[in-house]
Amino acid sequence: MFSHYKLAKLPTCKVIRFNIEYTILYVEEPPPQNFTVKELDLFEEFLFYELLELVDLDLGKGTDTTCSQFHFMPRFVRYLPEGGCEVLSMCEVLKYLIDESGLLIAPDTLEDVHRMDHYTWQKFVDRIKGMIVTYPGKKPCSVRVDQIDRSPPTSSDEPGSSDKPYYPEIVHFGIRPPQLSYAGNPEHLIANMAKPSFKERQKLAAKEAKLQEMRTQSIVTLINIMSRFGKHSETESDIKHNERLEFLGDAVVEFLSSIHLFRMFPGLAEGGLATYRASIVQNQHLAQLAKVADRVFALALWHNQPDLLDVWTKERAHPLQEQEPLGDRKYIKDFEFLQRLVNFENSIGVQFKHIRLLARAFTDRSVGFTHLTLGSNQRLEFLGDTVLQLVVSDRLYRHFPDHHEGHLSSMVCDDLDMSSYAIYNNPKAKPTTKKHKADLLEAFLGALYIDKNLEYCQAFCNACLFPRLQEFIMNQDWNDPKSKLQQCCLTLRSMEGGEPDIPVYK
Repeated sequence: MFSHYKLAKLPTCKVIRFNIEYTILYVEEPPPQNFTVKELDLFEEFLFYELLELVDLDLGKGTDTTCSQFHFMPRFVRYLPEGGCEVLSMCEVLKYLIDESGLLIAPDTLEDVHRMDHYTWQKFVDRIKGMIVTYPGKKPCSVRVDQIDRSPPTSSDEPGSSDKPYYPEIVHFGIRPPQLSYAGNPEHLIANMAKPSFKERQKLAAKEAKLQEMRTQSIVTLINIMSRFGKHSETESDIKHNERLEFLGDAVVEFLSSIHLFRMFPGLAEGGLATYRASIVQNQHLAQLAKVADRVFALALWHNQPDLLDVWTKERAHPLQEQEPLGDRKYIKDFEFLQRLVNFENSIGVQFKHIRLLARAFTDRSVGFTHLTLGSNQRLEFLGDTVLQLVVSDRLYRHFPDHHEGHLSSMVCDDLDMSSYAIYNNPKAKPTTKKHKADLLEAFLGALYIDKNLEYCQAFCNACLFPRLQEFIMNQDWNDPKSKLQQCCLTLRSMEGGEPDIPVYK
């Protein structure tokens, strides 16, 4: 930003990103030389007035002989051959805007667009996504491209219209705060009527009573389903749709992704692992991988990239295992914490080859880095979460044929006595909430999988987790307040089968 006059006091600019508040500081710099005021005026008119339609923007317009008080220059750069970069001149910026001002999809390219395979179309969409497109005369004239759909029109009254070429639809995602949506609020409607009659009030009361009746119509079915016990043997489900298979498949894909990511990035924290896993298992990515259905998951990901395939498939030992390949139980005599863990091993009937893995599973992040565990249990918790999800999903899918995805996901073990072995920065701190206990269990399963294998995790769940399911159902422990709200939102959707309401937690 250029100003013809020195500003006495600059306004404070704050930006919040990832829940961290940043304050923008202004730095005075010597202005570049590769521009003219006329070029800046042309750019401002195009951006602020033609694209953004900021007709009330006041930059201190001058007279016929003077320019406005403020000017703006975009900081596009080019890389120099000898290294470094420099700000592009305004003539290059204007030339780019002129060259890119053509049609997004020309009429003579429509057939080619519809013949594109999914991968080529996705590359085209990714290149355009985030750009601004403009249509002079429309309101608004410019929108940001968030998505482009080339699905054919669903219906048309004209015969033979399905054979006509059609343009893909540009989608822009808008955000409207729920506080501004008053259309469905009965009190708001009554309050804004000039003179609401008794008949109108009566009609509104009748609609509200009918709505309350609709809200309770599926509760009986919900309780009936959730009260059914598991089968003693594997049983085929009578549910015809694929939600249960999708539930089991989600667990398998997340398990495979988590195992490889955990071993590929031994120094990456839980948040980074979860971000990478989310990008791999997203539906859009899996839809492309489905074309390689006759190959294993790893080949579907990296079959054209041998180097990445080797990185993905080559198992790497945990850092604690790399330090002591033959086992680290020799350190038990030197550390009281490891001696206590031997008692835990005896209680579960499993002896760890690398007992420091077990120690790390019980180490809270508040303890910080120690040479004994090389970190906290967060990464093991990330891994154990998917191990537990896979083992439990497989068991519930086979023995609970009447439960759908939402019911199966709610079954979590939170009452195993592991809190006495956990260590925290504050010696008096112990896990008290269900979340903390579940995290301990997940971290333990992650350590058990790394030290042993998946069969040990399945045996542990068979002995300690699954026998509690019958008691879990009889006591209706699944029916906690949060689950009630989520299940009601799923079952009480509109009669037309639309999307369910999203719970809002305060």
